[in-house]
Amino acid sequence: MKKIKTIKPKAFSQGATIAIVSPSWGGPSVFPHIYQQGLKNLKTMGFNIMDVPQ
Repeated sequence: MKKIKTIKPKAFSQGATIAIVSPSWGGPSVFPHIYQQGLKNLKTMGFNIMDVPQ
């Protein structure tokens, strides 16, 4: 059996921009408090957030 090489990307650094793409079933509108908490956590970690509309 041939072994598959794992590729691990470099970690994001503070100040990096992360695009947030919502799932097609509309999770942020069903659970807005969880979505907003996630955005807040990412911003607290020092990331810039780009919300991409569906």
